[in-house]
Amino acid sequence: MKSNSGKKPTPTDNRETPPAELTVSPKATPLKTPGLNQVAPPPRKLLSLKQTAARLGVCINTVRNWASRNGKHSRPNFPAIRKTGLRRVGILEHELDMFVDSCACLD
Repeated sequence: MKSNSGKKPTPTDNRETPPAELTVSPKATPLKTPGLNQVAPPPRKLLSLKQTAARLGVCINTVRNWASRNGKHSRPNFPAIRKTGLRRVGILEHELDMFVDSCACLD
């Protein structure tokens, strides 16, 4: 069997190399926790299409049509449908609330 012509074998695994040291940038700022005078942002809740349709009083297909970006019935200010998994989609609650507020009739 022939040798590798004097070449040193290269490791194919990164386990042999020592871990790199973590460095902190001098410009890095510590994380701030909300105090008494600071208000934490509300948690972002994802509504399913069924919940969204129930809130708006329309069917699920209407929600899909409004959210489509190139369809005949699309609405440009309607929030986008977000995909969170292989079979799960939804719309952020605060975006839906902003859409409803923008459509509200002010008498």
